[in-house]
Amino acid sequence: MNKSFVVSLGLYLVILFSAGSANASETPIELPENANTAWISSNLNQNGLVMSIRTFHSPDSVEDVLGFYRTAWFKEGEIPGFLEDNLLEWKLISQMRDTENVVLQLKPTDNGGSTGFLSVAQLHAGSQPIDIDFPLPESTEEYATTFMRENNADVHTMTFITKQSVGTTTAFYLDQLSRKGWSKAREDDVKGSRILLFNRKDDRCEMVIQKLNEEDTVIFVNRVKRSV
Repeated sequence: MNKSFVVSLGLYLVILFSAGSANASETPIELPENANTAWISSNLNQNGLVMSIRTFHSPDSVEDVLGFYRTAWFKEGEIPGFLEDNLLEWKLISQMRDTENVVLQLKPTDNGGSTGFLSVAQLHAGSQPIDIDFPLPESTEEYATTFMRENNADVHTMTFITKQSVGTTTAFYLDQLSRKGWSKAREDDVKGSRILLFNRKDDRCEMVIQKLNEEDTVIFVNRVKRSV
């Protein structure tokens, strides 16, 4: 998994608790014909970077959209104009600019089109990473953290990679979050992935734990703390 795509991890969880917001000051990004975007937020903190994110929809297939950006972002010489990678069901393409890193992540729709997220990270905006204050099993690394303040709530979206199994990781969080005063509201098993929902006063935490490959398990966490 290419580290340049870290800004895309967990973004599909961000939209669960986000609303449209103000304009961003980034460089305009070209769009394929008939494609459209809608703001999710223009004020995220992603691993210490100021970042904006919007939804992306196109009637064109994932491959056609990727082809558009391969052409639009083509650069001659030894340094490529774009990078591509895969993450679970997503296809990703990114372009590193002088002051921004643009990432588009896509998956197919049922009608043959494509849908996903378009994110832009400001590389020199001077933000600092947010203290996550969240328990981690042994052999677990923090992979991506996102913070934003929307609708009188602090939203933390975190992604971790662990060597623990899905079952062991689930048991860890059932125990540790209970010790910290969280109450389990839901636990589901969907195609081998574990979905957990915890509540605490003015605090909500949703987790998705799933196998990433033969060695690793990925943990997606979305935590929303309401202002009182």
